[in-house]
Amino acid sequence: MNEAKRSRSSARATDLTIARWGKAALVCAAIAAVWFLMRDDTLRLHEGETAVPASSLAADSATTADPYQLYLQQQYEAALPLLLPQAEAGFSLAQCMAGKILAEGRGGVAPDRIEAAKWLDLCTRDTNSEDDDEAREMLDSLIKTAGWDIVGEGKYRSFQWQQAYLNAEKDEPGSASELVLRDLGTMDGDAAFALGTKLNDGNNSPVDYEKALRCFKRAAEFDIAEAHFNVAVAYYAGKGVKADPREALNWFKKAAAGGFAEAATMVGVMAVRGHGMDSDIDMALTYLKRAADLGDPQAGLIRESVAAGNVPQ
Repeated sequence: MNEAKRSRSSARATDLTIARWGKAALVCAAIAAVWFLMRDDTLRLHEGETAVPASSLAADSATTADPYQLYLQQQYEAALPLLLPQAEAGFSLAQCMAGKILAEGRGGVAPDRIEAAKWLDLCTRDTNSEDDDEAREMLDSLIKTAGWDIVGEGKYRSFQWQQAYLNAEKDEPGSASELVLRDLGTMDGDAAFALGTKLNDGNNSPVDYEKALRCFKRAAEFDIAEAHFNVAVAYYAGKGVKADPREALNWFKKAAAGGFAEAATMVGVMAVRGHGMDSDIDMALTYLKRAADLGDPQAGLIRESVAAGNVPQ
């Protein structure tokens, strides 16, 4: 198939962009391989880029408590109701703090693990918070303790928040009209893939992850490996659907069978971490070797780390 006919979707090109490999240790490579999947380079939310005027979020020390200072003083119950509006407005630091409070029920706050997973997922995907190892570890711990049923819903909510935020920035409706899919059932693979890319990226359209997923599933019916991959990303990350690692693993395997290198890498990483399956080092090494043979330059580094016994926790 002529690749020039089909631009790569940001479900791959941005969610799976490897910005860097942690702090140079090979063991971090395997950890990063999972977490770069969750990032989306369209999201750039931090203290200098807000959806509301900065003056409306600045704390007036004479009348308003500073939620960040309250957090640092471990006054979590007082901090949380002040942090949540800022988290909703797109402040990554507030998202990180709110997620941590809700995950552990700090300061007597009632735990809410779904909302905790939502805010922690946003926190760890934002480039300004990507060094927050505590948030990353807490989200990983939630997967182990609360399970994917809880965390999967939280991840889905995080991308729903992101979709609403991105559409609001462009003064677009919260989702695309159902009319955009009126011809989906008769589209060929390239056309369905192109429409999915448009909806995923918000090109001359509202961002709509759920409808993008439907398009990529249609494209996958034509055995387009990259479409299989994008469906897998959606199920692993929670883009337009509740995150489900077992379903994601099935789609990654289909994409890998079609020769898609990054998909083989992801099967290897999921096998190491026990996502969607019991941990299986032999399977991980097999898929990582296949990924390297297919041309993924990162797969070899990850395989060396795993072969040396460095299994990310």
